[in-house]
Amino acid sequence: MNSVNAKALNDLFNVDGDDIIHFTTECYTEFDGFVPPINTGHPLTEETKRRISEAKTGTKRPPVSEETKRKISEAKKGKKRTPMSEEWKRKIGEANKGKKMPPKSEEHKRKISEAQKGRTLSEEHKRKISETQKKRYSKK
Repeated sequence: MNSVNAKALNDLFNVDGDDIIHFTTECYTEFDGFVPPINTGHPLTEETKRRISEAKTGTKRPPVSEETKRKISEAKKGKKRTPMSEEWKRKIGEANKGKKMPPKSEEHKRKISEAQKGRTLSEEHKRKISETQKKRYSKK
């Protein structure tokens, strides 16, 4: 048995420190074919979820280097996502139905307003916005 499975079994039976159990293949015969629920799609108990949460609390991913960021950027350049099918759009719409955004605070509204001040739109952009709004409100 590899060390990953042995560690998982020790974790499963809440064994640590000097009490580590050394599992072998014979252990499985004692369990009468029992295979511990390690990545098998079984739902986790609330206790297990709590233990995982406590173990992960405070841990962070290591920062990504500038070189890695550059490589990711280069790999993504020129790639376009496939267009959304009508079914895909419909499913997203159904999932979002009934969801309300929380109201914006006065400070948030003020910041949005400040960010938009001084913004100029081209005549073409204004025309496109107008056409879109006309289509949207003519359907109702």
